[in-house]
Amino acid sequence: MFSKNQKIALGTVQFGLQYGIGNKEGKTNSIEVSKILNIAHIEGIHLLDTAQAYGDSEKVIGRLHENRFRIVTKIKPNVEESRSAEVLVQHSLESLNLNSIYGLLFHNAISAFENPKIVSQLKDLQKQGIIQKVGFSVDTPNELNQLISRYGIPDIIQIPFSHLDQRFEKLAIDLHEVGVEIHTRSTFLQGLFFVDTEELPEFFEPITTYLDRLRNDYDDNRQLAQALLNFSLSKDFIDYVVIGVNNESQLIENCNSYKTPSFDLPEPPRKISDNILSPYLWPTS
Repeated sequence: MFSKNQKIALGTVQFGLQYGIGNKEGKTNSIEVSKILNIAHIEGIHLLDTAQAYGDSEKVIGRLHENRFRIVTKIKPNVEESRSAEVLVQHSLESLNLNSIYGLLFHNAISAFENPKIVSQLKDLQKQGIIQKVGFSVDTPNELNQLISRYGIPDIIQIPFSHLDQRFEKLAIDLHEVGVEIHTRSTFLQGLFFVDTEELPEFFEPITTYLDRLRNDYDDNRQLAQALLNFSLSKDFIDYVVIGVNNESQLIENCNSYKTPSFDLPEPPRKISDNILSPYLWPTS
């Protein structure tokens, strides 16, 4: 059984791009990335999550990982049907400075649906030992059910899950029981939990009361982040909780979250639009 820190997977989009509604620091520089990876290794974190679409994140990791971590990457979302899986995987392996990789996911459901040939080729590469586990990153339970109907049970799924967004819980429990490795993302909804509701557009009005209650229950964003992370880490059906950080101090705080007592989190709204739960559907201004 993993400790809570061992259930943390380090998200690396910030290593290659500026990312997140609450991120005012921009892309993380290589010196800080090196510090983050050193702390992660010391704290018992052994999984990195990246993607071909995360700018130069794969190359940054390739220069600095020193074979200390398992790595999961994702095929870029708009992959051309004519591209072969071998070419796509080799591109990532070269960037990551690896001969084989722990996990390879489709970045989204549409990409997987449109490329059955690549799905089949990835399974062939898995048989050759180049990929250990193959799976999908999805946004909704309906997408996941459709992919399973078409391609069968995957080795890994990555799904959004947070105190606000528990849509996948029943399905994830069932899949975990048959051996699927469950990775979750969006624990902090790209920092939405920490933004002053007065600064949010009207789009988020249905959840502002809930967000205000969260912020009022905790003295500061650090304690709130620890409570939200603990909520996901405490779920037995979740194998890894993917979190991104901009600096080493944020990572240390997250790794210490299990040491901090948490109050009961307020009940989230019962019905929430998928638009609010899906950052890619948020207004850009």
